[in-house]
Parts: sequence; structure tokens; C-alpha cells
Amino acid sequence: MLISKSILYAMSIATCRATKLYVSSYDGNITTINVTERHAFGIQNQNKLDLNPIARNIGCAPSPSWLHLFNDTLFCADEGNTTPNKSILVSFKTFPDGSLLPLANVTTPNGNVNFVIYGTETAPAIALAEYGSSTITTISIKDPTAYTILQTLKLNQTAPGPNPQQSVPRPHQVLIDSSDSFILSPDLGADVIRIFSSDSYAHLTEQKSISVPPGSGPRHAAFYTSEDCDGQTRYLYLVTEISNMLLGYEVVYNNPTLSFNKVYESGTFGSVATPLNAAASEILLTPDNKFLIVSSRNDTHFLNSTNPDPANNTLIASDTLITYSINPCNGSLTLTQMYPAGGSFPRSMSLNGGGDLLAVALQQSSRVVIFRRDLKSGNITEIAGSVAVSGELTDVIWDG
Repeated sequence: MLISKSILYAMSIATCRATKLYVSSYDGNITTINVTERHAFGIQNQNKLDLNPIARNIGCAPSPSWLHLFNDTLFCADEGNTTPNKSILVSFKTFPDGSLLPLANVTTPNGNVNFVIYGTETAPAIALAEYGSSTITTISIKDPTAYTILQTLKLNQTAPGPNPQQSVPRPHQVLIDSSDSFILSPDLGADVIRIFSSDSYAHLTEQKSISVPPGSGPRHAAFYTSEDCDGQTRYLYLVTEISNMLLGYEVVYNNPTLSFNKVYESGTFGSVATPLNAAASEILLTPDNKFLIVSSRNDTHFLNSTNPDPANNTLIASDTLITYSINPCNGSLTLTQMYPAGGSFPRSMSLNGGGDLLAVALQQSSRVVIFRRDLKSGNITEIAGSVAVSGELTDVIWDG
């Protein structure tokens, strides 16, 4: 199966090293940003990254929400905020100058907020989480010039949940399990984690769901595999948007499906009280398989934090990035750091392949901020660079 939000980030002894970011925004644009790290006399300058927008493309309009890069093809899902009866999935060929050439597109049900590439080399496919239409749609991408819909799975729930946004199913993510055998979907509306098996033709069959506490609103999850303690153990970590919980489960494989045993539970801020109106967003596993990073929106936990704009010394209120270390033997988590996100609503995050740089898309601040991380402690150490990007930002990913 095929999935990768992180790309290899090569170390360099030249006078600079460069890569790119792709950023999506509700203004309809995908913006390509060139990221250059300067060196002085062969010594890395730890203070500055130059971020420069070099290209824009409107081909995923009206409301690009999620990006995925596979080889030299960039896939983009449109949420369809202004087209209530439909959304689109688009692919682009990427070029070294940052430009994008449209390859194929397909019209889907409304509300694409997340997707994953899965299947085999002979039957590659994409599964879309369609928050707005309570569906999961699968699409064959075998022909790179013409995509075809395989299935549109209408999701059901027995009764409305306790919160207004839980009146119907709301799939918010699709992800492949760590054995590459199942696709899971946290359903914010139904308070379940849905489980699907896939056949050799990339068709999905829904299995028994895993329930989470009522009113939780599960949003995003990440798989973790440990081989350090008496064999291989797999865990799933889930953040909930409404109740702001961080939940950890041991994953047990019972052919032909799987089950979860809860091994960890806390608020997203650990033992610290969750700020009023906070809304957990993203969860990432670091490339070294040692830490989880969670982003929290609308908490303004840091009232006087450093402004990421180098031209503005005014202190700002900031939401929060939270780092946890993982115990590989029992799946428990330990909070190691809370760090200001550089602004408002850190909706999306992406780690480079080395794990030393974390890019954050601040939805309401309309800014991308890159942070340096210390690989040993797992903690963020400083703002490395930032740039303003128009509109409400929805996703950011690294190119190689």
C-alpha cells in the first residue's frame, strides 16, 4: 500500500539547501513555497530559513482541503464549501520550478476533508473521507489521465450524537493500519472509528466499528508499531475534536478484522486543564517512531508569544503544539512539551523526512511557520522561518 506525508530531507554541506512546501487554502489556491536554509562558511545558520512563494495554482478550487504527494504527482481534495452537491479530486504533475500541471480530476460527493492512497500496484486507489455528505468514496487511479469512482459508501448511525455537529456521520480522516490490511476512518459525528477491509480490486467492506465515548468527536489518528519489547506491538492514537481527548489503543488482529484495547487516556493537554473552546486538530508520529505531536486550535494558551513574522516584533496570542513521548512497551504517553504554534488555528502539520523541521499551516493567521525540533528530546526549539499565504490555510506538505 502507498502512503507518505513525509519526504526524505537530504543533509547538505553546500552554502544552502533547498526544498519546497505545498500549501492549500480555502481561497482556492495551492501555493508552492521554496524553502532555503542558509549556511555561513560551511556552518549551518540555525536561525533562518527563507520561505518564498514561487507558484500558485487554482485548479483544485473552490476549497482545497487536503494534499498528498506521491512520486511527482500531487493529489488535492476539494471540500466543496461553495458547491454543496459536489466536490472534486484533482491530480497534478509537479515541476522543479514549483509549477503544477493538471493531469486528471473526478467529481465526487461533497465535503472531501481527507484521503489516503491504498491498494496494489495493479489496482491503486484513493479513499476519500467526505465530511459534508456522510460518505466514503473510493476512486481508481490506475489510469493517470482518467479516474473512475469504484464505490460511494453511505455511512449510517443509529441516533444523533449529543452535539450539534453529530446529527449525521462525519468521517474526518481515512488512514491505513500499520499492517497494510485495513482502512480506518474516525467518524466525528457517530463517535466511532470505522473499519474497512479491502480486496485485491480495492473495494472496501465495512467491519464492526470501534466506539469512543459519546460526544468525543473523533477527528484524526496515527498508527505506531513497536518492536522493542517482546515482539511486535501495534498501537493507534486518536485525538477527538469536541472533547479534546487523546486516546491510545493496542491493536489486536483477529482475522478477518481487528479490535482495540484502550491503554491510554488523557486530555490533549495532559494533566493540564484544557483551555475553553479548544479544538484538537492534527496528530503526527515522528519519523524516528518515538514521539507524537498534537495541534490544538482556538486555545490561545500562550498570550504573549514570539511573532513568527520577522518584520513584526509585536507579541501575539498563540494556539498550541503539544509533544508526547511514547512508551514502546505499554503504549502509554508522557507529555514533554507545550509550545506556541506561532498563531491561530494550527489546522495541519507536516514533518520533513529527517524529523528536524515541522511545518505548520495556521488557518486563521494565514501563515506557514516552520519549527526546528531537537531529535533527542523530541521538543521544538525555535521558529526557523515563516511566510504569509493568502486565505484560510488547510494543509501543508513537504516536497523532496
